[in-house]
Order: sequence, then C-alpha cells, then structure tokens
Amino acid sequence: MTGFQTTTALAALKTRLFKDFQAALSGAPVHSARLGLYTVLNSDTEYNTYDWLASMPGMREWIGPRIVEGFKERSFAIYNKHYEKTLEVNLDKLDDSPMTAIGDASARMQVFLEAARKLEDDFLFNASSTAMGAISGLLATGTSTACYDGQYFFDTDHPTDLDATGTQANYTSTGLALSSANFQTVRQRMMSFKGENGRPLGIIPNLLVVPPALEKTANDIVTAEFGSSGATNVQRGQAKVEVIPELAAISDTEWYMFDTLSPGPKPFILQNRKPLNLVALMGPSDAPVFNRNVAQWGIDRRVGAGFGIWQKAYKANA
Repeated sequence: MTGFQTTTALAALKTRLFKDFQAALSGAPVHSARLGLYTVLNSDTEYNTYDWLASMPGMREWIGPRIVEGFKERSFAIYNKHYEKTLEVNLDKLDDSPMTAIGDASARMQVFLEAARKLEDDFLFNASSTAMGAISGLLATGTSTACYDGQYFFDTDHPTDLDATGTQANYTSTGLALSSANFQTVRQRMMSFKGENGRPLGIIPNLLVVPPALEKTANDIVTAEFGSSGATNVQRGQAKVEVIPELAAISDTEWYMFDTLSPGPKPFILQNRKPLNLVALMGPSDAPVFNRNVAQWGIDRRVGAGFGIWQKAYKANA
C-alpha cells in the first residue's frame, strides 16, 4: 500500500472512531442516571466544597425577629479525578488489511466507550478495590467513609441535630434480610427521619436496589399482585425494583432503599469537571507514530462523585 493509501485508511479509521464516539454520547442512560440517584453539578475547579444546610422542614409563624437558618460549620469536599482509556493501532496491520484493522479498532473502541458511559455506575456500584486506578464504589465504601455530618454515610448513629443529642440510623449490618416485613421496617424508618427541629423530613422511599440473588424476593414484595398466602399484596407498587449485576461482587445479601422523589439533593453527587473527550495521535510526527509505528486514540473524562443526603439512603443486610 502506498503512503497515500495509508493516509486514506487512517482518515477512514478516524471517521469510524468519531462515529463510534458520537453514538456513545447519544446512548441510553446508564443505571444511575436513569434512576436519578445523583444530583448532577458542574465544577470549574480541582474540587468542590459542600456546606450542609441544617434540615429544618416546614414554615414557622413570624413572631418576633426572623430566625436565620445558616450553614452549619461542617463541610466536605469532592475532588475531581481524571479517567482515561487509550486504543492503539499498529500501522503495519492497517497498511496490510485496512478493512480488518478498522473493524477491529472500532470494536475495541466501542468497548472502551461503553466503559466510559458506565463510569457513573462504577462510582456507585463497583466493588471496593485497592488496585491501581480501580474505582471503589460508594455503596461498597459507604460504611467506612464519612459524609457531611462526620459519620460514615451508612451508619447507625447519625446525629439528628449536629449540635445536640439524638441519633438516627440508615444502616443495619446484620439481621435484616430482605423480606416483606423488613422492607416495611426500612420504609417506615426512612419516612420517620427527622430534621433538626424534630419534624419529619418527608422522605419518600421509592427505589429498592438489589443484587441478582435477591431479584425474585424483591419482586415478590413490591410487584406481585398477591402474596404467598393468596391475599392481595398491599406493598405492591410501594417501590420500584432495580437489579444491579455489579452488586453481586459486593454481597448477595445486602439490599438498599433510596428516595429519589422528594425535593432537594439526591443521595449522591456527581460533579462534572470535563466532559468525555476523544483525542488522536496519528500524524507522522506524533511520538507514537514516529517512534513505534502505531497510532493512538484516547478518551478521557474529568469528574468527581461523592455522598449527598444520607437520609435518602438505607443499607441493610441479612
């Protein structure tokens, strides 16, 4: 193949990969986006700091001076991190069999792009890992990582009032296997969560998230028309069931309830710093081509994810 033909093949490959990239951007929403588990915010710096506004539901009669509900002197930061995947194509293979090389590169790029699309899911559902660059999901680390009130996100002693007494729990580590009775227990606990003035926050538990092993149990609880006794299932429709395959790597017995309906911030925060980007090193003077006779296409995204409102999440285990 002449140099001109090689250049033509590279141009065709660039066009194919760009089309793959555009198709990925317009793909169906991933689990976390579709379920509404994130408050999505834009970021323009290395990290964002969030101050917690004391939860004081309801209006009060205006008697005397106004009571100012300021920010508590507690805050937490979510750092933006940079993520990448890089594809390499040998130019000799492109020279010898351009159609095959283009097809293979496109197939690999589509796998990379699907991983990029699912990054937001990985932030939530990925198993905890210590491998270099691996993502430890928020559900897996929520029992060992602090949120805005200084307690672990999933914990048994969140303060009702940061400056006073009283605690509330959004975590049961053992003895609460998924069942109709325990589903109702968790639902009632969440709806009873109070703000700093002692009034219920108006939590609406509407999403039941389970690993594959609990799919049937979850559907029996909230989607079946009749219970095991043949009586009408009064819990039908009280929550939507979502089965997350990735949770099998964390536990087969842990299950979660979320509120994604009530006003205000969601259980988790997604912080967009830089959108998904596609760049190429394919020119004759680019280092990979000049030194190693390969062209490279890289995708990258800068983003952060962290804990939002703990009262809108509950984690239970058998």
